[in-house]
Amino acid sequence: MQMSRIERLHWKWRFRSGRYFAACASTAGLLLLISCPTAFAAGRQALSIRVVTSLDDQFWVNSVIIEGTHEVMLVDAQLTKTNAERVLQEIKETKKPLSIIYITHEHADHFLGLEVFKEAYPGVRITANSTVVDRIDTVYQAKVDKWKQILGLGSNLSRCCHREIRWQLY
Repeated sequence: MQMSRIERLHWKWRFRSGRYFAACASTAGLLLLISCPTAFAAGRQALSIRVVTSLDDQFWVNSVIIEGTHEVMLVDAQLTKTNAERVLQEIKETKKPLSIIYITHEHADHFLGLEVFKEAYPGVRITANSTVVDRIDTVYQAKVDKWKQILGLGSNLSRCCHREIRWQLY
């Protein structure tokens, strides 16, 4: 039986996004190792990685929680406030502070939830590649407008103002 064009595109997208996600998770792990030496207590590895996927929409937005011995790192901040709050709850359950948020790229589902984490952890370091930050500056309002149209004007998109974020560039 032959796959339809839509099935082939869906399969290609899932395959590519899976590879991309694996690369992002690997990068995040390396960033944690470099920036959080406390993740290794007494010379032994104490690291756990959890992927949290959004529940209430069809977009399968992933965030990755990397838990070290004394602190937590987050990779990507979700699209909606509700999903970001769900990720935040999982972080709070670790009883460890969120020290770093790494934004992998400029898609809205990776950065619009930042406000939720910034409010809960005002001292959190938010880091991204300088190219990513430049793209966010360029596309921010268009992304917000697009997602409000898709999700509805009453959607629970975060009110994150990207210009108020003190990015740590690498």
